[in-house]
Amino acid sequence: MNDWTAAQAAEKWGLTVRRVQTLCIAGRIPGAWKQGRQWMIPSGMNKPEDLRQTREQTNYLPYVMMTSSVPYGAP
Repeated sequence: MNDWTAAQAAEKWGLTVRRVQTLCIAGRIPGAWKQGRQWMIPSGMNKPEDLRQTREQTNYLPYVMMTSSVPYGAP
């Protein structure tokens, strides 16, 4: 069984090594373990899904700065 290092997985998945290490720390890559100072990932693993949401998926309302001519504290 050939296992990948974080650097090899990063190259195959198109990510940075730091991002793969972060995914391993968060437990997002099942079966990954730390051997010494490097993370080992079972070969043949697929890239984990990106859980971040895009603007199209959220109810995105652009921030609009509202200005008022009424002074602060006025009734």
